[in-house]
Amino acid sequence: MPGGIKIIFKEKVKEILLKINPVYGTVHNIKNKMDILLEISSKNEIRLQNLENKRGHDLTNYDHIQSESTIIEIPEIERIITLMLITDMHLTYSDERDSGEVREMALERAKALKRFSDRDTEDLFDDILRYAVNQNVDCLVLVGDIIDFLTPKNVEKLNIFLNKYRVPYFYIVGNHEHIMKHLWSMDLLLPFTNNRIGCNKMEIGGVKFIGIDNTGYKVSAEQLAFLSEETADNKPCLLFMHIPLYIESLEKSTLEVWHSPIMLGIPESLFMERRPGIIHVPLPDNTTMEFCRLIERSTNIYGVFAGHLHFSHTDVFTAGKNQYVTLAGYEGGCRKIIIKKK
Repeated sequence: MPGGIKIIFKEKVKEILLKINPVYGTVHNIKNKMDILLEISSKNEIRLQNLENKRGHDLTNYDHIQSESTIIEIPEIERIITLMLITDMHLTYSDERDSGEVREMALERAKALKRFSDRDTEDLFDDILRYAVNQNVDCLVLVGDIIDFLTPKNVEKLNIFLNKYRVPYFYIVGNHEHIMKHLWSMDLLLPFTNNRIGCNKMEIGGVKFIGIDNTGYKVSAEQLAFLSEETADNKPCLLFMHIPLYIESLEKSTLEVWHSPIMLGIPESLFMERRPGIIHVPLPDNTTMEFCRLIERSTNIYGVFAGHLHFSHTDVFTAGKNQYVTLAGYEGGCRKIIIKKK
């Protein structure tokens, strides 16, 4: 990443970002994320190394894709299963159905994201999908923030992308899918989420995929009950959420990049009072903490997969179980997951 690059916003655009979604968490979140996007890239050495070897657009060239590979070993599964996980694409489509302010914000977001790759986000998404087809995956897993905000045009584009290559997919929404839900109904996303927004499930080859929308850094009693019920039959499971679980080894990098502990189940020592310019993360309530403990206790959850942080991280969150956080899709990030018999 060339040094000294900064994203500078006109005061008018800042005002738009601040008032664009007055009911969404802390209204400064969007502006703050824009201000610190470049910090995320500067923290990611994988991307910096890859940038040195960039080539032009070539439909058979995947150099601009930064795919990680994860192997999950599970006893007595029916066959090898291959997934491609995608997170944080942040598609920024808007049209005349949205206000002028929303359209202007969408343009500014698109410009900001373009600074992280020599490819437009639209092209990168298509590249990753083609790469998934090339890898003969059984299913795409999308773990949130695939769209940057909820607009009809973003949803229409999402539909085109996900149906273009006819690969099955499992979609869990993130916090950005909720942005502007006061203007457009979340029902727009129901066709992508098996008609359930908060929790979802899918099964391939004897392995169950469980998806939880943990927007707001919390889960509901319904979601806790869903996870408890779906893990009670002892079938092997993988858990997919947008926001990662708090683990100590993730703390330092998260605070360096985001200046806020944007993880699920943070300890009281990390709690920060609400203040401008900082993403507010509430202390977990009892339900959320029981949700985290259930994951730790479970003997049949073989891995937890997340995004949200925009950088890559893998570590143990409890004995024998890893959490995998994947690099943002707008930087070409994705994760190939191979599930095989132990």
